[in-house]
Amino acid sequence: MIRKIFAQSLLYFVASYTPMLANLFLLPIINQYLSPEDYAIFGLTFGYIGLLQGFSDLGMMQHFQDTFFKEPATYKVQWSKFLGFLRLYRLLYALVLALLLFFLFRTHIDPSEIGWYLVLVIIPVAFFDFTKGIAMRHCQFRQDHRRVYAGTLMSGLITVVLTYVLIVHGGLTYMAWFVSAFAAKLAEYVYYGYYLHVTAGIRASRGWTWKEMGSLVRQALPLVPKKYANYLVSTSDRAVLDFYRARTQFPTMGDIGLYNVAYNFANYFGNFQGAVTTVMSPILYKLFADKSREAPDLVRRITLLWFLFSLVAAFLVCLWTRELVQFLFPKAAFHHAYTLAPLLIMGWCHRPLNVALFDAAIFHGKNTLTMKVVLLAGVSNVLMNLVAVPLWGVEGAMFTSFLTYLILGFVGFYMPRIRSLSHGNHRPEILLALMLLMSCAAYVAVGLPVAWRLCITALFSLGAAGWFLTRGKKVIASVNRIRLAQEQA
Repeated sequence: MIRKIFAQSLLYFVASYTPMLANLFLLPIINQYLSPEDYAIFGLTFGYIGLLQGFSDLGMMQHFQDTFFKEPATYKVQWSKFLGFLRLYRLLYALVLALLLFFLFRTHIDPSEIGWYLVLVIIPVAFFDFTKGIAMRHCQFRQDHRRVYAGTLMSGLITVVLTYVLIVHGGLTYMAWFVSAFAAKLAEYVYYGYYLHVTAGIRASRGWTWKEMGSLVRQALPLVPKKYANYLVSTSDRAVLDFYRARTQFPTMGDIGLYNVAYNFANYFGNFQGAVTTVMSPILYKLFADKSREAPDLVRRITLLWFLFSLVAAFLVCLWTRELVQFLFPKAAFHHAYTLAPLLIMGWCHRPLNVALFDAAIFHGKNTLTMKVVLLAGVSNVLMNLVAVPLWGVEGAMFTSFLTYLILGFVGFYMPRIRSLSHGNHRPEILLALMLLMSCAAYVAVGLPVAWRLCITALFSLGAAGWFLTRGKKVIASVNRIRLAQEQA
């Protein structure tokens, strides 16, 4: 079991990170041509796209998942109906997004470029992203992960190569990112579109009624707030920062750019957590459906191992963020970004507990319970940012983002109706204390002299090796020995 999770997660990680690592090595070259303001425009664009992201599919993705697992003989017919409805809806969604971006960025972007900017951003939203998302779901549900690895690797390499050529040889700045992203998404559209429509034989159908789709949308709408989880935590702070910048010039566009640079490091770790989630969620669903006594214990052990690995990995990355920033961003204007990165990175360690709890609630049909957690986290994040940003600028946004991650990961364990759905006792109080301790240590340690950080790294490495040799082997072996009832049948 552990070997399967690790191997498939590693393949997703490699597919995502091969081009990402190539991009990291290019950063010292391309950053000679860029400024913090360029990073601000790019980051703010996706921050405002996130403002409407929750309504991108009206929560209908849950119906794709439900019909695949619950109606295996007829799910393609249902998927075709969903596709037909959502294709029309995406045109309206893209139009609203285009108007929003035009009014928000008409003063930030040169008038001669605003038209191209909107085309490069909106066309993928209207046509490309949706097809890719459905096809990827189909591959993952069928355990056809290799096709997704190949598509991710292809897209990433196109982005890296074009970004380098357009910035270094083409003389573009932030527009290079939008052009390369458009080209990569076009390639994904062709790749995944062929798989979905030809290989899988799923095509958009008009064989649905507005009454039928209206009923399905009403069922799915409680999941829309959950869609805002990533936006409210990861990008709504950019909107608040820009709000105060426009009115008080504090923080500045440069400050927002530094915040985006720091968040890029957090997103690298978040992408890894996302790769693990992609593999873990189908396994968790099978465990929730399993009626054997061993299944809840397996959920708890897998979640704990994932959480502990996340803490150690994130802490070690945080220790050396200062050197990474200085190497990848040689300009002195970027160097302060390293102080913002540690808490943003450590915040992603909430993901194992969040996934275990939310997947359990969704499996049992308690979508409104997850909505309550997400709404609490999102509203708290916005309110805290409105107070913290005018006082401390981007540092305030950093602290509020970390606290919001804690809400997403832990508050559900203190809501009786959600906690009753959790499989096994995850001991959230101990895990919360451990995460707070490690996060505070990472925030302080990043500024220590190199010799101290080398010693800390060595101690952690020895401690991890010691745990594995004494207790870790037994824990992992006990997880691997357990088999689901479906696998034994």
